[in-house]
Amino acid sequence: MDNNKALRKEEIEALSAIYGDDLVIEEGSEQKSISITLAHRLIPEKTIKLNVTLVDDYPLHKPPTYMFSAPWMSGVMKRNLSLTLEKVISEHVGENVIYIMIEEAREYLDKDESQESTSQSAQEKTEEKTLDVEAEQDELEEDSKPLISHQNHHHYHKRGSNGNDTVPTLYHGEPIIDRRSTFQAHLAVVNCVEQVEEVINTLKTNKKIASATHNIVAYRIPGGSHHSFIQDCDDDGETHAGGRLLHLLQLLDVKNVVVIVSRWYGGVNLGADRFKHINNAARELLCKCGHVNNNTDSNTAEKTKRKSGKKEKLK
Repeated sequence: MDNNKALRKEEIEALSAIYGDDLVIEEGSEQKSISITLAHRLIPEKTIKLNVTLVDDYPLHKPPTYMFSAPWMSGVMKRNLSLTLEKVISEHVGENVIYIMIEEAREYLDKDESQESTSQSAQEKTEEKTLDVEAEQDELEEDSKPLISHQNHHHYHKRGSNGNDTVPTLYHGEPIIDRRSTFQAHLAVVNCVEQVEEVINTLKTNKKIASATHNIVAYRIPGGSHHSFIQDCDDDGETHAGGRLLHLLQLLDVKNVVVIVSRWYGGVNLGADRFKHINNAARELLCKCGHVNNNTDSNTAEKTKRKSGKKEKLK
């Protein structure tokens, strides 16, 4: 029971760091429930409100219970979403699973191509916004040509502090654009803090990256005392963003990786949405580069978080 309680507490802390004010935690007499409302990225009227209850024996012995509300969905769509969530739960028995449930619900919402009719005005708004996004993506790609190649990565050679040549490979994710703010993740495999600094310095040789409003950094490297991690983060002026990005790496149990998320501010305050975009940009690139898969052990991530981990400050 104590182990379950500790795992639930740490999972809630990690989820709060990732989703911020979008996550609502309700205290019951004996158990907690978590709810979050997810909105379609192009049609804000389409939302899914997911409510998950953490039963006493969760996560080690019993799965969570859940319910969701999406009045706009047809019966078939609701059944399909239920099957998706049930599959997630069945594949992660004994593990912390709420983050995966939320992201599966979000993916289901965003990729929905229902043939149900929508009003002409809604269609026009969607088309208009899609055109705006495509135009801004084209503009970003044009400005970033020296950075983003058709292979979506580039190599650089630099002599490390140990005198050996190191050749980290930088990978760049797809831009996420919201209200004229642009978010783009960058990733490299690293084995020491010196390589983290080399990656950051090399990344900023690109004028587009160097001019970003914020370059948020987080990294995790095995090798700390008592089998812990060397890990740290940098907000770069975006308060709390670095800590939330590091929480994501911990939750996904990512190792030997530095992630940098660049944000170009578009003049409109995004509120808590900016943290979602930062973490989603990072998560998508981590998945694309093979650092995250469906077999990620959430319990391992939770145990890792309990270890103190030696911290090395970024210069």
